Amino acid sequence: MIQPICSLLPSNNNTPIFYNSLIKDRVFWIVLWLSTGMLCLAVVKPLGYDNALIQSIALDMYRYGRLPYIDVWGNHNLPGINYIHYLAILLFGTHDIGLRLFDAVIQLSFTAFLYRFWSRWFKPHTAAVAAVLYIAYYVSAGGLLLSEPDLYGGMLLAVAFALILQPYRSVMRIMISGIITGMTVLFRPTSLLFIAVFSLY
Repeated sequence: MIQPICSLLPSNNNTPIFYNSLIKDRVFWIVLWLSTGMLCLAVVKPLGYDNALIQSIALDMYRYGRLPYIDVWGNHNLPGINYIHYLAILLFGTHDIGLRLFDAVIQLSFTAFLYRFWSRWFKPHTAAVAAVLYIAYYVSAGGLLLSEPDLYGGMLLAVAFALILQPYRSVMRIMISGIITGMTVLFRPTSLLFIAVFSLY
């Protein structure tokens, strides 16, 4: 899962980033180990009110085939986060810790992406500190950030921006970036503002 996200960005010499390059990057693995250790603290945290509410909706979708906003109600946000919880149930089961494990995998992948992204402009150690600080802030914020829709929308925006922030932007990259940016609206309607900015870029 780490390789596809990291391959979105070229290396400093404009060659593709392959899995082999990550294996040889000692700083990259230190970032992953530190991030994994901190994410273990988040995995054992109980679900907050927002997480529990959406988890109950996703459980009804999984167990009874109910549709959000039609058969089951409770989430006043857009439906994107409902399907994040639903996917977590499919992959890790119906227990609450399944959502935390799914979120930890996503956050670990995004940390890898951040490290490679910042490595384009900064030294590896500087990029590593930025990536580790992101995870530290995420874990320390607790229920304010854990599995919240704003965070998933923000991660999608970061990946979409990375796709178009290239010396050479192909039509395919622009299309994929547009699709990912559009997906952020499923989490927060305010993402429309970012879509307008991206279109100008």
